Amino acid sequence: MFRKVKVVKWTAQRDDIYVSNRKVRTANRAQMASYPTPHDRTRSEDEDDPVDQMISKTGCAKLHYEVQECMAEHQDWRKCQLQVQNFKDCMMAFQNARKEQLKKQFASETL
Repeated sequence: MFRKVKVVKWTAQRDDIYVSNRKVRTANRAQMASYPTPHDRTRSEDEDDPVDQMISKTGCAKLHYEVQECMAEHQDWRKCQLQVQNFKDCMMAFQNARKEQLKKQFASETL
């Protein structure tokens, strides 16, 4: 059975948290602010985008940027089919090569 959790008392300094009309915890605002939130996805300016990092490892980054530039220019992905297909072909070639590499690695480890 699900239990309803609600904050009953709220002040500028603390939150009293109740479960089924029973106080279970009091959290100070300072304590709550010190914990990172899971939804905080901010990055510093010098930190690369994780997607860009992954695509760079494939060797397809140039084609990925061509797709992005086309999308920015035309605002319609349907007008960028050549760039999308080129990027897709590059990614498929990388994935196939990686698959073969892993098969060989697995085969050598199991001998």
